[in-house]
Amino acid sequence: MADAPPPPVLRRETTSVEEDCCNAPEPPPCTPMQCRAARAKLRKHIWACARELLKMPDCWAKHQLEKRPAQRIRRHRYDPESQQWRVDESLIKIAAEPFDEGAMRQCYRAKKLSFGYVQRFHALDWKRAQNFVVKSYKTEGDAARAFDDVRLQAEASLYADKFNELKPPKPIHVIAACVLELVDDAQTPALCAERFIDGADRFGRGFVKHNNNSGFVDHDEHRSTPQAFSAYSFYASEGDVLVCDVQGVDDLYTDPQLHSVDESRGEGDLGRRGMALFFATVGRPASGMSSRGVAATASRRRVDIDEHRSTPRRPRACSNHWASLRSSCR
Repeated sequence: MADAPPPPVLRRETTSVEEDCCNAPEPPPCTPMQCRAARAKLRKHIWACARELLKMPDCWAKHQLEKRPAQRIRRHRYDPESQQWRVDESLIKIAAEPFDEGAMRQCYRAKKLSFGYVQRFHALDWKRAQNFVVKSYKTEGDAARAFDDVRLQAEASLYADKFNELKPPKPIHVIAACVLELVDDAQTPALCAERFIDGADRFGRGFVKHNNNSGFVDHDEHRSTPQAFSAYSFYASEGDVLVCDVQGVDDLYTDPQLHSVDESRGEGDLGRRGMALFFATVGRPASGMSSRGVAATASRRRVDIDEHRSTPRRPRACSNHWASLRSSCR
């Protein structure tokens, strides 16, 4: 009598994206020949992209920043993993007049050379230098505030990395910022700098502010990913932090603000009130709780003032709320 066929293996239903990732089979290791072929293919693709970028016109060419005097700078970059500052030197050319300003800072166009490129002074080509946005503060205390803002943006990038680990339909990225010190001009305070975001998303929209730190939420754009990211940061930190002021081109974000229960994230940190304003405006949170209930929950959290965090804490994944958040991302 022939053996009966084995019963079909039924895959257990999972509601967590993390369980799907953990149960996925390990990919087979590639052979040395396959690795060399993959590296050669990647190298060819990178060079093709570089050639296409060189053909693109510079959007700031009409401002003739290459005619501005070059200044030596000392760049400070913050590593959120090791919580250490890395310092190197480079050259920069900054426009004389700001092109935009906000409540606390002014924005200047700039072109900055990379560190390795500076070592070859005979080959300097400022027309091909990277476009940067340099931000100066309008009030005193600029040096300390610049370092705090860069550290805050690095903390927001940690939440973005955790958000992407849960495999959202549209991954996000927070641009890294740095602090610049003018070596030959000690009177000028420290400045914030980040790469200029150019272009538009697939719908033709350029730079868009999706929400701010005082409760505004852009419902006209009908984007769910930025709002889901802000809500995720609240759940991942167990109500301690909420990333807001999400803005940028497509899902490349810059200059975020954080609300915290101890209001330790700068002047734009509105604490529990800012969190309540966000949930009251964005609508019903993903947990099923009403926006008033979430605001009340955040207000009831006990805050130990002596336990002040001087360094950002690594966010924790919160898969229970993510299942419903993920289905609404667009």
